[in-house]
Amino acid sequence: GEAEVPPVETDGTGQAAFLTNGEAVQFAIAAFDLTDVVAAHIHGPATTENEAGILVTLFDDPGGVDPDGLFTDDDDAVFPSSDFPIDADIPVDSVLRLMREGQAYVNVHTVENPGGEIRGQIMSTN
Repeated sequence: GEAEVPPVETDGTGQAAFLTNGEAVQFAIAAFDLTDVVAAHIHGPATTENEAGILVTLFDDPGGVDPDGLFTDDDDAVFPSSDFPIDADIPVDSVLRLMREGQAYVNVHTVENPGGEIRGQIMSTN
């Protein structure tokens, strides 16, 4: 919750991992001590000090996006629905560039904190 803008009070924690494979990105998200998770997204471009729009919907309950752990240019997750509007279609290579540059973050949204309960900036390990 401390990484949210503005910060929220929560016991929730989480981790996310991404693995690129050509034009696809495999992901895994683990969230702990959260209740009523409704969505998880990649947002950007943004530093740790500001918010940004949704780039990729990783999970959307109820059932808007299949949380299959993979997104590609063919996946609707890269082009969010009207429920999660963005300014333009964002291809995977553009999302990856923002992720590598530390200009994207994962945000997990709950019923209690619909703007986001836990957030983590994506950092490249390469």
